[in-house]
Amino acid sequence: MKDPTTIGNAIKAIAGGVTGVTTATLGQNMLPSTPAAEVWLDRGTLQQAAAGAQPNHTEAHAFIVAFYVPLQQNLEGDEDTIGRLATELINTIHAPAFDASLGGIVEYTRCTAYATDVMVRNGLSFRVATIDVETGIY
Repeated sequence: MKDPTTIGNAIKAIAGGVTGVTTATLGQNMLPSTPAAEVWLDRGTLQQAAAGAQPNHTEAHAFIVAFYVPLQQNLEGDEDTIGRLATELINTIHAPAFDASLGGIVEYTRCTAYATDVMVRNGLSFRVATIDVETGIY
């Protein structure tokens, strides 16, 4: 099995490269300076599929990339910022020139879903966008 931390750090580097992101962490950052990105390991699967007479082992690791923007008086501006961060990450990963192998760590990387929400952490309110990023090996 591939080390999920190695894969997560590669995704963290991508999320940290999104324009305007000031902090990117693997795991939760209790007091992020914002806009911030966090990369969480969500789930993994280890499967075996028949491939003729030989077993074919596959694995997939799913991560959540969360972007945080503090809620301000200008809620429309917060919405623009969180939407731009999510869009840039998704477009980066789906771009034809993107190395979906993450430098040879996996065989594919793709965004599969996104969601937005408002959350409170340590008494501070944040607008949050989460992007599901799936990686795998066939």
